[in-house]
Amino acid sequence: MKRLLSAVLVLVLAFVLFACGGGEQGAMDDNSSVSTTTTTKIVSDATTTTTTVTAPTTIITDDGFTYAIEENGLVVQRYYGSEEYVEIPQTVGGKQVVEIGFGAFRDSGVKSVVVPFGVRDISAYAFFNTPLENIEIPDTVTFIGNNAFSYTNLTELEAPLGISTITAEAFSFCERLQSVILGGNITQIENGAFAFCPSLEAVYIPYSVSYIADDAFEGSAYLVIFGGEDSYAEQFAEDLELNFEIV
Repeated sequence: MKRLLSAVLVLVLAFVLFACGGGEQGAMDDNSSVSTTTTTKIVSDATTTTTTVTAPTTIITDDGFTYAIEENGLVVQRYYGSEEYVEIPQTVGGKQVVEIGFGAFRDSGVKSVVVPFGVRDISAYAFFNTPLENIEIPDTVTFIGNNAFSYTNLTELEAPLGISTITAEAFSFCERLQSVILGGNITQIENGAFAFCPSLEAVYIPYSVSYIADDAFEGSAYLVIFGGEDSYAEQFAEDLELNFEIV
C-alpha cells in the first residue's frame, strides 16, 4: 500500500513539474510572436536662400554718355565725352531716350547738339555754362528747365512747338543771342527768361502768350518785340516802353 502511494505521489509530482515547464515555454512562444514596431520620424529643416538680382540702374556707353534707366525710358545723366559736335542717340539698347537730365552737359565743351525725336524734357542747368552755339530741339520736347541754356553762346533760338512756358532764366546771360522765335503754344515767359542777353535785338511773341514777367528781357537795350496787333505782347511792350512792331 505504501509503495502504491509513493508511486502515485511520484507521478503527481512529475505531472506538476511537466505542466509548469510547458506553461513557461508556451508563454515564451506567445511573446516571440508579438512584433513591436518603432517609427522614427526624421524632420529636416531646409533653409531657403533667396538671391535678389539687382537690375542695373545706369548705362555707360563708349560715345561719352551715362544714362539713368527709368521706367519710361532713358535719361541722359551725364556727357563725359570730349566731342564738340554731339548727336544724342534716339535709342540705346532698345530703350528710348526721353530726357536730358539735370546738368547733363554742364561745363562741358559742346558747341553743337542734336536732340533726338522722342525727348520730352530738357532739365534745369542741362547746358549751363557751355560754348554751345546751336541746338536742334524737336517738337516732342514739352519742358525746358530753369537755367537750362544760361551762359551759352547761342546766337538764335526757335523754341519747339511742344513747350508752353519759358521757365525762369532758361536763356539768361547768353551774350551772343540775337533773335528768338517763340512757338504758337507758348503762354508764359517767366522771370529773367532772356535776361542779360545784351545782343538780343528781335523776339517774336505769338498771340498765345498771356503772361510775361517784367524782367524777362532785362538788360537787352536794343530789343524790338514783334507780335500781333492788340496782343498781350504789344501791351507788355507799351507798359515797359520797349520797341514793338506789328507782324
